[in-house]
Amino acid sequence: MDDYQIPFQQALAHIESLGPDKTKTVWVPLDRLVGRILAEDIVSRHNSPSVRSSLKDGFAVISSDLRGASPATPVKLNVVGTALAGESPSVGIGAGQAIRIMTGAMIPKGADAVLASEFTVQTGTRGQILAIATAPEDKNILDTGTDVHEGQPLAKRGETVGPSLIALLAGAGVEGARVYELPRVALLATGSEIVDLGTCPGPGEIFPSNQYTVLAWLKRCGIEARIFITDDEGKGLESSISGLLKEFDVLITSGGLLDGDKDLVLKAMERIGTRYFFNRVRMGPGKGVCMGRHGDTIVFNLPGGPPSNYLSFLLLALPGILRLAGRSNPFLPLVKVWLAKGIQGRREWTQFVFATIHVSNGRIVATECKIRSRLARIALADCVIDIPEGVERLEEGTLAEAYLIRPLPV
Repeated sequence: MDDYQIPFQQALAHIESLGPDKTKTVWVPLDRLVGRILAEDIVSRHNSPSVRSSLKDGFAVISSDLRGASPATPVKLNVVGTALAGESPSVGIGAGQAIRIMTGAMIPKGADAVLASEFTVQTGTRGQILAIATAPEDKNILDTGTDVHEGQPLAKRGETVGPSLIALLAGAGVEGARVYELPRVALLATGSEIVDLGTCPGPGEIFPSNQYTVLAWLKRCGIEARIFITDDEGKGLESSISGLLKEFDVLITSGGLLDGDKDLVLKAMERIGTRYFFNRVRMGPGKGVCMGRHGDTIVFNLPGGPPSNYLSFLLLALPGILRLAGRSNPFLPLVKVWLAKGIQGRREWTQFVFATIHVSNGRIVATECKIRSRLARIALADCVIDIPEGVERLEEGTLAEAYLIRPLPV
């Protein structure tokens, strides 16, 4: 297979072309909807509140009875009953009367306002109060359907359900909704040198840190994945890949991509009929990343080196998986940062630089991580600075773009 190197921006366009399988949806109850992508529009079937109700504990009154009421000129009212939330008032009121009412209770017949309890005084006579403030018409009354009305659009297909939307849906009596099924993801580490956690590594053996990093990010996004390890010998590798392609919606491999004697992943993928959209991207770290399709399964082949694996996953594979889950904007947030020191780019490709950030005088300031340990660099980075293809250097004080890995510091 000939190299098919493409610019980073073109690779992003391939990711954006992905989308959910609209035939694969599942109904999920309200208490499990957060973070899921709606596969349908949601319209309210109910009014909330279902009746005109009180916003306060107090007294349902006739507003015209209280004209001129004040501490100096109180108005005496006869209390003729009580209205409780969830019940229909048994009596209405006429001139000079009031009904004790609780928050959420239905407004009794004849009343057109609610006077809050703090603006009333007991007279000492049973069943009477003094009103010491006015209550204009509709004061402290919530009309039927004020929060949610029947037929009101609540959410659109493709929307991500957050906690705030849950409040609206619950208020409308929505029990659940249809969402796009989450893709099933397999993470395959290739190489006879890779041993799983809990094993005592021998000379030259390493743990699958790439897979556990990817697994953690997917779990954070609500997507389950499983880790598999295989050696990179021809037939065993093909057999492992073929089995995972049949079982999972997404296969992410790690390692075995470039030109070493044992870089056999792409050759194996090609032999079993994988069709590639790209098999090199002009980005660094991460230029060996590939994206293809085998039947209904999307394949991402990531380089084995931790920085390359991490960035090609965060910037391309993870957004691709989120697109398959229905997310409309799956990419890491881009922010403008001021460079604390100059950083080096490459004319041949888009260069990414791990950096930490802090806020100074209202500016987001980024400083390159120059730690030798690749894993520590990944662990400490708040963002990756994007140096566009063709730009060899960005000087100190330059305003640059960076992909946020962590939220901005407060």
